[in-house]
Amino acid sequence: MPILTRTIELIPIGDKEERDRCYKWIRDFMEEQSKMMNQYMSALYIAAVEEVSKDDRKELNNLYNRIATSKKGSAFSKEECNLPKGLGANYGQRVRSDFDTACENGLLHGRVSLPTYKKNFPIILAPIYVNLQKNNIEEKGKSAGFYHNYASYNELYDALKEENKPEIIWNFVQKMQYQIKFGNPYKSAFLRDEILHFLEGEYKAVGSQLSINSRGKIILNLSLDVPQKKVKLDENIVVGIDIGLAVPVMCAINNDYYKRLAVGDFEAFTRMREKLYSQKCKLQRQLKYTSGGHGRKKKLASLNAIRDREHRFVHTMNHKYSSEVINFALKNNAKYINMEDLTGFGKDNKGNAIDDYQFVLRNWSYFELQKMIQDKAQKYGIVVRKVESAYTSQLCSCCGEMGERVSQSVFRCLNPNCISHNKYEKQRKSGVGNYHFNADFNAARNISMSTNYTKKKRKTKAEKVEERKKNAIEKTAG
Repeated sequence: MPILTRTIELIPIGDKEERDRCYKWIRDFMEEQSKMMNQYMSALYIAAVEEVSKDDRKELNNLYNRIATSKKGSAFSKEECNLPKGLGANYGQRVRSDFDTACENGLLHGRVSLPTYKKNFPIILAPIYVNLQKNNIEEKGKSAGFYHNYASYNELYDALKEENKPEIIWNFVQKMQYQIKFGNPYKSAFLRDEILHFLEGEYKAVGSQLSINSRGKIILNLSLDVPQKKVKLDENIVVGIDIGLAVPVMCAINNDYYKRLAVGDFEAFTRMREKLYSQKCKLQRQLKYTSGGHGRKKKLASLNAIRDREHRFVHTMNHKYSSEVINFALKNNAKYINMEDLTGFGKDNKGNAIDDYQFVLRNWSYFELQKMIQDKAQKYGIVVRKVESAYTSQLCSCCGEMGERVSQSVFRCLNPNCISHNKYEKQRKSGVGNYHFNADFNAARNISMSTNYTKKKRKTKAEKVEERKKNAIEKTAG
């Protein structure tokens, strides 16, 4: 089953004194947890350097456990061990995972540094703290978890769809309570819909992280287990997705010459982002001459507001685009979705940014869109595959011969025996054009029929360091 993680802002319930208590408790716990994680990481490193035996390493894991299972008790102080059980319970697993990754990257050979955890590292919560409470008066508010006070599903549904501040409460330890901040019903429609599924028991919480971000907001990263929806899918049908400039997303099918879906308006999208970008640049120029004192804090608040607005705008548009792609795949019963592997897009062979691509990268969010398509596809059992992007725009999707992309939106096949020539017979007779058709649609069809799947292994930190050294030597020699 797919796991979705949603970022939720929480507002402490109570007077100023209670709010201050909530903030202080979270900050103190984050600091204590980071200390424990750093101690455990150091102990694992020393054990690895000294090559201790398997039994001693097992005893070490028991020793660095808040629930004392070692014969020597616990390595942590009495205050640390008395912290609420289940909070930070999975920190040991996280430390061991990070330590193993560091060893793979060359930690024991001095290639990378020992991982450390800052005092603002998020609190790791066990599922028991973010579960759904029983929806009855006797149980509400007595244990940790989420609940609401609406009498019926209809009231809950109306509140989440229409109200700016629906009362969804999270009960936490030491009688601390928080309310989810949703904001505008239209802008937070996706989050509200997922919370509705969670409150109705369709989605289940599988753990979370609690923290205070750099702007002083309490953030809960809630992980939800989303069940797959059973739909009838055809193994032989593949949807290809071409992400481009003329059309943000073009969808095509591998076994159909005509079916397509053009998603989005790139000009409108770019116009809005350029407007926000110019406003941001203007404020940044003003802040350049503001060293401190009156006015700087206000200008920084305006700059942060524009950045948040830009992020929300792109995030919302990507949600819409990804939903339309999934609906197109479901409508055609497609079992697979093929999309281009955009790793390294906008960079040369040495990993340096190409100036010509900077405008594109600044005005689009390819990777977020692809991630959303993958997340939503998992709900229905649709398999998302990545294919190599080479030649998808140069080959004819009808005959497979090399053609030419006349412009951003026009592709022309040069093979006179290609079926595409018959499709555009009217063009030939009228003398308009020369057997051309939509370039984005052609690329999308090529992607849908491609079997050149990427199987790139993720580079380790050590490999990246070695590659940078090699590039530096080549650059110096040149």
